[in-house]
Amino acid sequence: MFIANDIECLTPLRFSRFAEIVTTHPTVVHVSAALSRDSVQAAIFPWMITRNCTGARPVKHADLLVSCVDLDFLASFGDFPPSLGGWGYSWELAFHADRVGRTIMVLDDCVVRHVNSGPEDDRAMARKAKELEVARVYHQRYGCIPFLKWRRELCGV
Repeated sequence: MFIANDIECLTPLRFSRFAEIVTTHPTVVHVSAALSRDSVQAAIFPWMITRNCTGARPVKHADLLVSCVDLDFLASFGDFPPSLGGWGYSWELAFHADRVGRTIMVLDDCVVRHVNSGPEDDRAMARKAKELEVARVYHQRYGCIPFLKWRRELCGV
């Protein structure tokens, strides 16, 4: 399990629910909590907004804010590269999952709010720093960033 430090749990965080999904769905490599509609990340990952239902649903990509990740799967593609903030990790995970036909799920009965406060100018500068780090880290790893084309096709980014 991974839990980011800038989230607020809006429903109880039941580790057993994450474990249940992983054990009952053998192709799952990543289970993520759903996002509240007012989360900072909701505009970036609209497919992660809770749909007010119980259970899990498959998605192509999920942010790692509150996640259960299959460590053996990570090892299968060399784990994540060294990074200051782990930016790009969720996209790399989703890319490799899609490449080999594995599943990512969002758990709609576990809802979190991502609270990233501060002025919009500060957030824009942080996004730019993230983009630069992703380019540097993944260029060193792959010579190019293999998931960028896939990311653009998936969500027009």
